[in-house]
Amino acid sequence: MKNQSKNFDFPIQTPGFGRFPYVIVRMFSAMYMQIPIHLFGKVEKQDVKEYPGFHAYGYSPDVLNLPLRKRMQTLQQDLLNMATDMRDKIKSDRGINPRMCLVLDTDWCFYFTDDEIQESQSIPSGGTLFSQTHAFLAMNTPHFLPNQE
Repeated sequence: MKNQSKNFDFPIQTPGFGRFPYVIVRMFSAMYMQIPIHLFGKVEKQDVKEYPGFHAYGYSPDVLNLPLRKRMQTLQQDLLNMATDMRDKIKSDRGINPRMCLVLDTDWCFYFTDDEIQESQSIPSGGTLFSQTHAFLAMNTPHFLPNQE
């Protein structure tokens, strides 16, 4: 009998999951954690329970309203700094250098391995995807929602 993998819909119930930008942390072989990156203007601090993940504040509406690719290009260095901070925190908390990836678009990401950061057009996909609270998000599907702008 053939081994058939089932595709599950990406059950987005919390803002940010499946939306660019985000970080993928490899937990084990074929098991990944997604950490959304929420970008806000000059607003009061947002509730982490409502918007789990990493929060960044102080962005102008002009930047936040750019088309996705242009917005990611404009914020690339800020996002790399945020992802580096996440990596350093995980490294400090767990005593390991995590294998992770900052994903900016369907074909644009940065892999963090040891102390190197490598740009790639091949983003992580498949496996079993969990949130930071270990809630199941998806299995054997892309880690993002289609049609984002």
